[in-house]
Amino acid sequence: MALVVLVVSRGGLKGGLERAVTILMPALFLLLLLVVGYATTTGHFGEAVSFLFTPPNFEALTVKGVLVALGGHAFFTLSLGMAIMMLTVPTWAVMSPSAELPSVWRSWILWWHCWRAWPFSR
Repeated sequence: MALVVLVVSRGGLKGGLERAVTILMPALFLLLLLVVGYATTTGHFGEAVSFLFTPPNFEALTVKGVLVALGGHAFFTLSLGMAIMMLTVPTWAVMSPSAELPSVWRSWILWWHCWRAWPFSR
């Protein structure tokens, strides 16, 4: 996270973040291929694939289980939305063309917002 803040605050959105994403997304795809390749060489890969693609057993569902899952999903989604708002809104506000702040102030504002959101991400 510190690296992302540094890249965005120093290079801006076009020169920093966009450039990093164009490099890191293909690297993420290559890492995914490496992990899948490694998983095929270890044991129980066939069992994992069959578990993933077998149809679910709908008779095992209960009303209580579905309501508990819905509540958990709702709270998880709300916490994700809050974290995204706390991190991205200040980033876009600081990096907007109308914000005439020195680079040092941009870095400090981004660090402060990331530090403020940190306890909620645990």
